[in-house]
Amino acid sequence: MGSPAPRDQPVRARPATWPADIRAVAIGVALCVLVLASGAMLAWYGAVVALRFAAALLAALLVQQAFVTIMRRATGPERSTPADALTLTRASAGGVLAGIAASGVHDRVGLAGWLACGAVVAGATVLDWVDGPLARRLGPTNLGGALDIEADSWVTLWSGVAAVTLSGLPWWCVLAPMLHYARPALAIRRGGLPAGGDPWWGRVTGVAQMALFIAALAPVTGPIRDSALPVLAPPIGAAQLLVMLVLVARLASGHRELITSSRRAGGRADS
Repeated sequence: MGSPAPRDQPVRARPATWPADIRAVAIGVALCVLVLASGAMLAWYGAVVALRFAAALLAALLVQQAFVTIMRRATGPERSTPADALTLTRASAGGVLAGIAASGVHDRVGLAGWLACGAVVAGATVLDWVDGPLARRLGPTNLGGALDIEADSWVTLWSGVAAVTLSGLPWWCVLAPMLHYARPALAIRRGGLPAGGDPWWGRVTGVAQMALFIAALAPVTGPIRDSALPVLAPPIGAAQLLVMLVLVARLASGHRELITSSRRAGGRADS
């Protein structure tokens, strides 16, 4: 994790230099993922499983779009860039994970496991390494800064849920990702936007949590993995939950460094 980009310079609305609404590109990509992934689930597991998968994925995409609408109202009119579209595409990986978790399939070493592992690797690492530098090159936006943070959280949440359903991780491992959503709720309530800038110990536990979820979803078997996960899950899950409790408490008590004003620049966390 690198340091967040500066957020202290005001952003002035500029004419769009890209297609009318770059979000349409992200929505198109998400719909393609919906069709292709649902088709694969249909071929491997049948109509009932594919229907559950598609319904959950579509619901996640609708929630994602609702969040974007709320953020648009908070940031006001501003240009969109391909980096914003890439961030929205990255968030769609969370929808794939939600679909797998809701499908009822427990085939970690089969297609479901490969889809889940591919989604979390793409959403949490590969695409995350690209959209931050791209945003700095094209110019950050308020919307993009908020979406970058929440795309990470969205993928993390559904990675945890999928790890519970596919790999048998304890259900309480998703308590910390769920508790995170108190933070953007508090920020928006105070007229700001979700912001990063977690302390180093929060970043350490966050990376450990995501590594745990990736290891749990990996479509491999072996005695080392099977014996390590039950040992590592309790301390990692407990540490991240404690971190979330502390950060939410700090935000609730008025620590303004954890809130980005909606009138400030939308720098991105460089992941």
